[in-house]
Amino acid sequence: MYSSAPPEITIDDIEHNFLKRTYSFDYYKKQLSIKNPRLLNWIGSIDYSGYQREKSLIYLVNNYKPGDENRILLRLEDWVQTISDSAKSWVFENFNNLSLKQIDDQHRLILYLSRKERLTGTEVLTFINNTLLEKAFNTDDSSFYRLNSMLRRHIYNLNGNLDPVFRKRILRDKDPFNRIILLQKFNLDELTGNEIECLKNDKSVFIKRKFLYLQVSYSQKPPKNDLIVFSYDKNIGIREFARFYLMKFYAFDPYSLYKQQTDYIYYFIADYAKKEDFDIFLEGFKSDNQMVKHLCLKAVCKIDYFQLRSANLIDLFNSNKRVRKLTCHYLPKILSLKELAEIKTDIVSKASNGNAVYLYMVFQISIWDFINESLIYFINEPDNDHKKYILGLYYQKSYIYEKLNPALRKKITMNMEILESNSNHRIKSFIEHLKFTLKTA
Repeated sequence: MYSSAPPEITIDDIEHNFLKRTYSFDYYKKQLSIKNPRLLNWIGSIDYSGYQREKSLIYLVNNYKPGDENRILLRLEDWVQTISDSAKSWVFENFNNLSLKQIDDQHRLILYLSRKERLTGTEVLTFINNTLLEKAFNTDDSSFYRLNSMLRRHIYNLNGNLDPVFRKRILRDKDPFNRIILLQKFNLDELTGNEIECLKNDKSVFIKRKFLYLQVSYSQKPPKNDLIVFSYDKNIGIREFARFYLMKFYAFDPYSLYKQQTDYIYYFIADYAKKEDFDIFLEGFKSDNQMVKHLCLKAVCKIDYFQLRSANLIDLFNSNKRVRKLTCHYLPKILSLKELAEIKTDIVSKASNGNAVYLYMVFQISIWDFINESLIYFINEPDNDHKKYILGLYYQKSYIYEKLNPALRKKITMNMEILESNSNHRIKSFIEHLKFTLKTA
């Protein structure tokens, strides 16, 4: 029994709030029986008692209002036969009267029912799917694309060989996981010329990679020109894939073609990171084009990452995520803790997520200094946004081999004592774990 009165509850709570919807029907019976019988029977329709579920279902069927289909459809998979039969009868009589918008509002429930083993292959699920397919086919494209993405995917997969209407819709679907259905359902020789062109030039790396893979896996030799176009792709994975098969099928390396370009494609020579192009990479690193900047920095670091010493570090930290990631990876290899500490203020004040960036680099150099710096950070910034990330770095160390000098042990111990009264459960757990770690250090 609950010691206090149950919380106020709404129909929306029953759909989305697990804690509230698990309160017993009996708690709301007196409160809602006259005031809101519809809400009461929404609650009763998921009660532990089969008698109450059946009674509530009958009420909702006899007093149906738009939205009640949520509770009625849910009872299709009820283990009590009379309840599921009542729900089925309602579906056969009324489901095709629901608008496509009403069905879309219940997309999560419909997808859930489609996965239930108890309903697989049943007449009622077939009826629901056929109704959905028919309504989707007969609606206009604009209305169709307003449906939930996963419901659209479900509809595409319901249509066995895919009607031309749905094939056209797939090509224009915003979700790449929907557009790829054509490549999953058909061999390349079953696709139209327009479909092949659209998929080959799709903006999604996921789809382009799948397209290339299918060409090769079906023992097809992709045209040389197609592979050259793919070797110009902005995604390095696509470029590498294309270069591999250009060499395999045509003994051709596009490096010379890159050299002939005048736009950003010229800097794809950075994928090769050749020493003779080092000056080009240094120059390209000054570019305002962030992709070019990243490509050239990556090549510079592969050839000689000590060149970072002469770079504007704050500019690197203020650049895009990929440039910042490279900087954080290589800088700890060339700076001491003392040198890193000297630029801490600049990193923290000017770089995005400065504290997390600085602590990550300290972590690469010394785990004990990282622990001490993290403790200081938690003391000075009790409401910091990077707590989970910082603690995650600590916990990924299964064992610490680094020796702990007495002076640093003293600092860590003092900072731990300050944090022992911290009410945050993550910090408390961290301190307890750290106490044990220090015993073996």
